[in-house]
Amino acid sequence: MDFIKLYKAAIYAYHKNIRIGHIENSSTRKITFEDFVLSHRLRDSLLEDLGIDKHTVEPKNFIASESARNIDMFKTALNLDDIWKIEKELSAYIYSGCA
Repeated sequence: MDFIKLYKAAIYAYHKNIRIGHIENSSTRKITFEDFVLSHRLRDSLLEDLGIDKHTVEPKNFIASESARNIDMFKTALNLDDIWKIEKELSAYIYSGCA
């Protein structure tokens, strides 16, 4: 499955960039799409970390309730064989709940 190869290559490149210093661990925060969409507290924390007053920001292109509909969308877009392949090959990257 091309998606699995592409995803593994992206993860490899990300970790390689961290190792060689292109991405600073101290200023990089890894979050999942699901956590970002579902956790108002996480979004507030990101704004605080960036020094942005949450009361002065009005989201223009992000509506959490609309984005939440995209969570688990793959379950209807893929067949069971593809889902099982992804679960087997990419199990370390499968979302397991808010951190």
